[in-house]
Amino acid sequence: MFLILILTSDPIDLTNGSSLNIGEGGYVDTDHLTIDSYSTVGLTESTGWSTYSNLYANTITVTNGGVLDVNVGQFDTEVFSTDKLELTSGNTADHNGNVVSGVFNIHSSDYVLNADLGERPYLGYHSG
Repeated sequence: MFLILILTSDPIDLTNGSSLNIGEGGYVDTDHLTIDSYSTVGLTESTGWSTYSNLYANTITVTNGGVLDVNVGQFDTEVFSTDKLELTSGNTADHNGNVVSGVFNIHSSDYVLNADLGERPYLGYHSG
């Protein structure tokens, strides 16, 4: 048996360590997805097998330690789709006074992101 779950909402805001995991057969679409305050949206390897993007949002904002975790294989090309990806700090300090930005974690060296980036994203590369 194959279960398909479709979530359509406007907007979707994840806060305070919330998580949204999208696997094979899961589809989420929204105008604006906000991943805030150490929350995580995870896309598993099996999401890339579909004809359509498993996650679509006009705008995805990842901020304050939130993580967009895209765990795809090297041949998965359309796991998610967005017009604009914003990685920001939200200018909010943690209890130690550190400002923490949003994280876009892609597990592939071959993935091509076709989206506008926010005004001043910090893009770093970490291998490992």
